[in-house]
Amino acid sequence: MTARLRLLLAVVLVALFVGGGSTAAWALWTATGTASSSVTIGKLAAAISGTEQMTTTFSSTTPSVTYPLTLTNSSNIVGTTATTVQVTTDSSTALAQAVQVTAWPVSGTAACTTSTAVGTGSVSGTWASLPSLTATLAPGAATVWCVRSTITASAPPSATANVHIVLTTTNGSWTSDVVWGGFYLNSSAASTS
Repeated sequence: MTARLRLLLAVVLVALFVGGGSTAAWALWTATGTASSSVTIGKLAAAISGTEQMTTTFSSTTPSVTYPLTLTNSSNIVGTTATTVQVTTDSSTALAQAVQVTAWPVSGTAACTTSTAVGTGSVSGTWASLPSLTATLAPGAATVWCVRSTITASAPPSATANVHIVLTTTNGSWTSDVVWGGFYLNSSAASTS
């Protein structure tokens, strides 16, 4: 094969490769398409209401009070709401320990009155140590607990307890930011009959 024939063959091959590549490249650049997707990111949140009305001054004529407490899963995913209680260090833990608490789930705030009987699923303790009020809720759903507080004869006179109900929503290993509602318990000089 002469040098001229080899050169001609090389030119033809280059033309074929470049032309083919250009066609493929042109097809790639001129092809169009549309893709769309939607992702919902789970966000956990909690809300608590009802504690604002729970501040109480116990007396011989008011030894027990009953109030509804609403716990809400403010998340956009299913979550379990759960509470803990805390007594601030600048107030009377002894008074919180002397107030017996019973709480149970009810159908709504109107179903929680002083004459409402304790229902199923109740928990009992004191305002110094109360088992968790727990419920698994759909996104945006709420649960109402009827909370009954009764002072006992062991309560110190003329004392004040500042109680916080702390709430979180969880899903697996995820936990929401903490929210809380607070109220005061007061004992008079003669709180119990």
